[in-house]
Amino acid sequence: MDPVTHGVAGGLVAKSGLAHRLLPPELESRGTALTALAALAPDLDAMAELSPDPLAFLRYHRGLTHSLLGGIGLALLMTLVFSRFFPGVPRRRVFVLASVGIYLHVLLDLLTSYGTVLLFPFRSQRFTLDWLWTFDPTFLGILLCGLLAVYLLRQAPRRMAKVCLGLAGTYVVLCGALQWVAVQAVAAEASALEIGGIRSVAAVPAPFVPLNWTGIVETDDAYYRAHIELGSAWNAHLRFVEVPKIGPGDTARALRAVEREPLREQVQLYEWFARFPVVSVEPAGGGQTVRFYDLRFDLPGLGIERRPYVFTVRLSATGEIVSTSLH
Repeated sequence: MDPVTHGVAGGLVAKSGLAHRLLPPELESRGTALTALAALAPDLDAMAELSPDPLAFLRYHRGLTHSLLGGIGLALLMTLVFSRFFPGVPRRRVFVLASVGIYLHVLLDLLTSYGTVLLFPFRSQRFTLDWLWTFDPTFLGILLCGLLAVYLLRQAPRRMAKVCLGLAGTYVVLCGALQWVAVQAVAAEASALEIGGIRSVAAVPAPFVPLNWTGIVETDDAYYRAHIELGSAWNAHLRFVEVPKIGPGDTARALRAVEREPLREQVQLYEWFARFPVVSVEPAGGGQTVRFYDLRFDLPGLGIERRPYVFTVRLSATGEIVSTSLH
């Protein structure tokens, strides 16, 4: 999720009664600020993008600070730093405020297709529910309207915060139900087309509208991808396009090059990050350009051409690495 959504959600949870129960009245506003700040804190790992390592963002973002164990450590650190702003309040109460904000952040990130490594450092598996895009304006709009109502209707701020959180939760559950419908539609279409050797079936969210999804069927050598529009009576209209896992072209030399160190470690990292990795090879200035991208971030049917999280390797005419980048 985007930082604004995280911060507003944390503030609303505090306003719904959490800060009121844990703090004296004169410190409730500080408690709200702390919970909102804690709801932003796990994204401190995004500073890894400043590293010269082209894949540092994939390597560290949504790692330790987004895990169940890391959340405890981050909450303890915030308690030590901010307890001085809550004189006379037991530290355990400050810890509760920080923990709620941090784990709310983890929960919201779990809803997205990017996912998060909940059990790090014990397991590196990414967990995701695939219910929301990483930025959902409808979800954010509900939260912002609720926050505005809390400050305008001062007679019942806690009640308004609870109503807003209830609406936001209902929207999330609706998106989860729509995702289930989309998966069933993808599976039914794959069965009707008699696609053989299916390894997995998925429906990942597309931006902006909860009735739009990307359906993906994985086989040994290719993916079948479709833009899904859920229409009236929950009927899905979709058409599969076959996407080879390794695109056409002179790939032999390029694939040999990416098997060498240090590029091999970077490719393995990208393959760990990507759920549906695709490789394309194109000639470029006598050499080759190799691009790795993840089909879950492809957006067919929405008129959006730019793909996020594309790992690009440029090779010279002799197969040497010229540069690597992530965009």
